[in-house]
Amino acid sequence: MTTMVNISPTPMQRFVDSNGNALVGGLLFTYQAGTTTKFATYTDSTGDTQNTNPIVLNQRGEASIWLIPTQSYKFVLAPSTDTDPPSAAIWTQDNIQAASSVTVGNMSNQTFSAGVDFTPGTTTSLTLTNPYGTAANLWVDFDGIEQHDFTLSGFTLTFISPIPVGIGKVYVKGGTSLTLGTPANDSVGDAQLSWGNALVRCVDSVSALAALDPSIYTRAFSTGDTTVNDGFGGFYYYSASTPQSQANGASIIAAAGGVGCWINLTISLPQTVTRVALTGQTAQIPATTPLIAPLIAGMFRINFYLTITTAGTGGTFTPNFSFNDGSGPKTVSGGAANATAGGYSEGSIVFYTGNVTFDFGVAASGITGSPVFSLYMTVERIS
Repeated sequence: MTTMVNISPTPMQRFVDSNGNALVGGLLFTYQAGTTTKFATYTDSTGDTQNTNPIVLNQRGEASIWLIPTQSYKFVLAPSTDTDPPSAAIWTQDNIQAASSVTVGNMSNQTFSAGVDFTPGTTTSLTLTNPYGTAANLWVDFDGIEQHDFTLSGFTLTFISPIPVGIGKVYVKGGTSLTLGTPANDSVGDAQLSWGNALVRCVDSVSALAALDPSIYTRAFSTGDTTVNDGFGGFYYYSASTPQSQANGASIIAAAGGVGCWINLTISLPQTVTRVALTGQTAQIPATTPLIAPLIAGMFRINFYLTITTAGTGGTFTPNFSFNDGSGPKTVSGGAANATAGGYSEGSIVFYTGNVTFDFGVAASGITGSPVFSLYMTVERIS
């Protein structure tokens, strides 16, 4: 029978001098974080006996140091000959806090040796045996000296500069055990959240929506149909009882896993579908130029404004719109804009259409001179 085991925590803290040797008789001063006010540590887990302050390291440069979990400390390491307060500190580390784990995760230690796993003065990255998700889940030290300037991507631990010459060991401790207190920045992701009906997952397309696992997510918002802000998307909820045969790729999306669908919720109307600004136009625009291709049937409104920006000497420009309302193709023409100074055409068209393309164009008639026009259009879904 296999027995579940975990790696032992470091039973004694060991400190080294600037040459990596045991700091025999060294002094460790412990303060409240961010201050020079001394704060007690303890000799064992009972918390009955305080260490001296400074703590005097033994002949191996070691000390037994137990911290109050809710207290943040500042440690100052100094040689045995230093004064109190220290005037020739070896290093200072602020905001040290003991982790108070409430559940043990995949904590593990890994040791890298010079000449075997890395080359001092050259190596800038190490490959870990486990992916820990974020650098906040790692503790790294060089020969017992804690490090903070590193990043983590997958299994790769990268330092901002090469591991210094003279370093013999790099120790890495990592894990995702839960601890009391505030999570580190960028350390909480989808897997740490309980989504359910309370949280809304944001995606940028209905294809990304269809890929969501409905056993995790049941509410979602899509910022668009195929891309962000392309005029469709919206709020969706997961319905396990809706057959996937009803999916239409727009208002009803088949969910991942083969069961149920995502149902679109229309929160407010009108909804802007698209905006078009065509400037510097000198010739007619073909009548079959696509404007929109709605995936969801409904009522739409087009607001348009055509204005002459450089006057010609004669003729007109007329905006035209064509669509299919289910009973056959339709074409609607706006008013003709004289191609002379001050000419314009404006108006609105309301129509019903489904999964068909809505086209537009501008017809030119009797144009003389060299007029230039601009056409502005806004398309809204109103039901």
